[in-house]
Amino acid sequence: MQEFRVRSIQFSLTQTGESLSGSYKCFAGKKANADCANPVGSVTSGSVSNGKVEINVQAQPNSYNCTFKGSVAGNKMNGTFTCYAGGTVSSNGVWRAKH
Repeated sequence: MQEFRVRSIQFSLTQTGESLSGSYKCFAGKKANADCANPVGSVTSGSVSNGKVEINVQAQPNSYNCTFKGSVAGNKMNGTFTCYAGGTVSSNGVWRAKH
């Protein structure tokens, strides 16, 4: 049986050409808890082109690296994500966002 969790996250993104930069926040406040082990982070790289998006995040305080990949249509994005801790997959799933 798979375990599913829903987390509310926010990307604050700035687009320059096809490049994305910005920050990440999980809505657990400013400290980690069971639902948001990594409440804040920064976008280390990102791109949007031809309806596709990729956002790479360095999440803190546990130094997780997460990659969000997906598609963009109008003011909506969705896709899959994978987070790594020490080179090992720590979580993965689906995500969606809207402006």
